[in-house]
Amino acid sequence: MYQLFSRRMAPAYLSLALFCTLTTQSLAQSNVTVRIMAANLNGNTQSILPFEIDIYKGLKPDVVCIQEFNYNNNTAADFRALIDDAFGTNFSYYRESGGLQIPNGIISRYPIISSGRWADTQVSNRGFAWARIDLPGSNDLYAVSVHLLTSSSGNRATEANNLKTLILANFPANAWIVIGGDFNTTARIETAITTLASLCPDSPIPTDAESGGNFNSNANRNNPYDYVLASRSMTNYLTNVVFASHSFSKGLVFDSRVYTPLSDVSPIVLGDSGQGQHMAVLKDFSIPAGGSNAPVAPVINTQPQNQTIAVGATASFNVAAAGTTPLAYQWRFNGTNIPGAQTNLYSIPNSQTTNNGGYTIVITNSVGSITSSIATLTVSNVAPTITTNPAALAVFTGETVVFSVTAAGTAPLAYQWRFNGTNVAAATNNDYSFNNAQTNHAGNYTVVVTNSVGSVTSAIAALTVSNAAPVILTNPASLTVTVGGTANFTVTADGATPLEYQWRFNGADIAGETTTSYSLTNAQTTNAGNYTIVVTNNAGAITSAVAVLTVNTAIAGTATNVVISQIYGGGGFSGASYKNDFVELFNPTAVAVNISGWSIQYAGATGTSWTVGNLSGTIQSYRYYLIQMTSDGTGGVTIPIAESTNSINCGATAGKFALVSNQTALTGSNPAGNAAIVDLVGYGGTASSFEGSAPAVGGSSGNTSSVIRKNGGLTDSNSNTNDFTTAAPPTPRNSASPANPPSNPPAAVAADITALVYSGSQFQFTATGTTSSNYIVQACSNLSLTNWVSLSTNASPFTYTNLAANTFTQRFYRVKLK
Repeated sequence: MYQLFSRRMAPAYLSLALFCTLTTQSLAQSNVTVRIMAANLNGNTQSILPFEIDIYKGLKPDVVCIQEFNYNNNTAADFRALIDDAFGTNFSYYRESGGLQIPNGIISRYPIISSGRWADTQVSNRGFAWARIDLPGSNDLYAVSVHLLTSSSGNRATEANNLKTLILANFPANAWIVIGGDFNTTARIETAITTLASLCPDSPIPTDAESGGNFNSNANRNNPYDYVLASRSMTNYLTNVVFASHSFSKGLVFDSRVYTPLSDVSPIVLGDSGQGQHMAVLKDFSIPAGGSNAPVAPVINTQPQNQTIAVGATASFNVAAAGTTPLAYQWRFNGTNIPGAQTNLYSIPNSQTTNNGGYTIVITNSVGSITSSIATLTVSNVAPTITTNPAALAVFTGETVVFSVTAAGTAPLAYQWRFNGTNVAAATNNDYSFNNAQTNHAGNYTVVVTNSVGSVTSAIAALTVSNAAPVILTNPASLTVTVGGTANFTVTADGATPLEYQWRFNGADIAGETTTSYSLTNAQTTNAGNYTIVVTNNAGAITSAVAVLTVNTAIAGTATNVVISQIYGGGGFSGASYKNDFVELFNPTAVAVNISGWSIQYAGATGTSWTVGNLSGTIQSYRYYLIQMTSDGTGGVTIPIAESTNSINCGATAGKFALVSNQTALTGSNPAGNAAIVDLVGYGGTASSFEGSAPAVGGSSGNTSSVIRKNGGLTDSNSNTNDFTTAAPPTPRNSASPANPPSNPPAAVAADITALVYSGSQFQFTATGTTSSNYIVQACSNLSLTNWVSLSTNASPFTYTNLAANTFTQRFYRVKLK
């Protein structure tokens, strides 16, 4: 957009509204005649030559819309010299920039306030040059210099339409506008002329004589190439083009070969016009220059507008005008006066198609008259049309269906929906919906739209209703929890809504569990089993895969409730091909304990060590295992032994054994990896065999001590005072096993450690052995037998307390008979 604003103050702002200043109080002291010329006068050189300068001097224009604006070397000095010579030193000019081949321009006696160019999309060597000119009085002139193409009327029509759009977008409404230049038209009825004439009428048409004459302006005078078109607001001020001997009321097409006497237009000579491509075209305008009490001709500020209405509606036209009062109004229909239509407003109630046509108004006062532009009335009833058809739908049974249509046409529009060609009761809106779709609703839906002119039926919208049975997307997963824990089962499913859910335990419904998830808190062993869920809708049902819940028993206390209660040294380790150790596991609880994955660890007195793992099954009270070692003492396997076994080959080698879990917490609150370790020291005798009842906890004849460690660092996260309680095993079910007990058992038995407590910085336990016998409390940082440190000696039973227990990251304790 170009900045088209006046440099004047208040009068300029009023001038943008064109004739808003021309009210009944408007004053005009005198008029000034402004001569406007269209000038493409060059010869084949496409540059201004002396003959053209003579024509400018002789015709004395005030504003020139000039084409092919080239001169000498096209320097600023060249153009200034040309303007000073041909017009006068008080003239200013604007020429298109950008090195164009044949630019257009504006030359003006009056100051050029602003100027610029618009591109011509149909040609690259020139554009549309425009200038805003400060005329005397209150109105500015907007002049446009154009040079349309010679190639075709179609191209010229495009150029004219583009130019009209640019003018409407950039010049004020009702501005004084002139469009001048070389249009290259072969007839005045070309589209280019009629398009531009809708803004600036081609009337009156200048000729080369005072009456009659030839209006063609090319060199051969057989085509109307050149025009000066003025806006309607300007035509009110059109006046005669006057020379000494002649007065031309419609304007003048000047041809030096026709005009006489040439003395009127000196220094022009007879042959000047014959050297150019075109004739000069002139129109004069007598404009008010301001001042006292002169009457002002009417001017139209707001034109009547086109209308399109339905039959029976009211059409209304109005006009806003100014000028010296009184103003007289006369509306016309297709050029004929309408009786009684003599105000600025005209209405046609109950319009019919016979009222279609063009409406104008003539406004008259004592100075003159003005005719408005044509406002076209179109009265018609428009049949309905479908602008957006209803769309096909695919739904599941039970879902909601919504169809909609968009239509246009003369209101009111009526709607009727149809299903398979039959009207649907009460479905008379532009949309149609219903709930709970079923398979019998599937089919073809249409809508008929009707008005007073006719009706139209939409395209078919097919409805598909699928009876979609439920499907399980994610089955509930099997879980393992500890007694008292929480088990959470979930399922995801899809299918026609609504979906219903029912959880089951071992095939029986669980009351109230009818959502996609089921949470079981405080799980007990009675809750272990198979869990499923049944998903149902109106199309069917499906049962999920089985999710197995395993509930592990939480052992009361800690791992020491499952103890190694007996160990027998195997026959001579040194040089033996294998060694057998007999281990008894004891479980004092009433619930069977799963020992799958547990292992027995061994560290021999001679520095050898190994682990035997992968125990299996459960222990209800106690169970025997045979540890069968490799020849080098580095490993072995465990073999369960039937209780009827009555003989075990034993030895004298001391050893340490541990029963540990396989990364499984032995209590509900203790961390994984807890271990119950029993240190049993052999008696150091020769190889022998034992039979008879199993000895008490603490070992056989030579086994004299038992130490238990928890958590690898003497820590107890739950501070349970019963954590380290042990119990003596019951008598083996087969009292005859083993068959050969030692002949000289020790007088005193190994101490039993009970009531172990670790709290804060204090570690404490109770040692119970043979009453009044003395026992030594010893400790070490690992399981080696060579670095045990004696801490205290007491008579059984006694309680031992270590106040500095928290200074150790790992410590093993044992109680040994002194």
